[in-house]
Amino acid sequence: MLKQEPIGGTLGSFETVRLYVAKATGDVRVVPRLLELPLGNALQRLERRGLQAQVAELGEGQPGVVLKQLPEAGLAAEAGAVVTLYVGPQQAVG
Repeated sequence: MLKQEPIGGTLGSFETVRLYVAKATGDVRVVPRLLELPLGNALQRLERRGLQAQVAELGEGQPGVVLKQLPEAGLAAEAGAVVTLYVGPQQAVG
């Protein structure tokens, strides 16, 4: 946000607040919600949106399932931006 009018204070129920934001430039995408998806499905969704993935393993949780993502779903990202997917640990091969 670049500016707000009025700057502060309390408004009545039907008063207006104006927010000024920068216009997005370039090729902007919305980060999809990937939580609880199998890693393969999450990677496909990112690819379809023109976003890149970085995968990190957490010490606990369901193996191969997205448990956390950064940035969060619904945020704007430029095409080619990296979304970090945190997945449960891969099962050890005995």
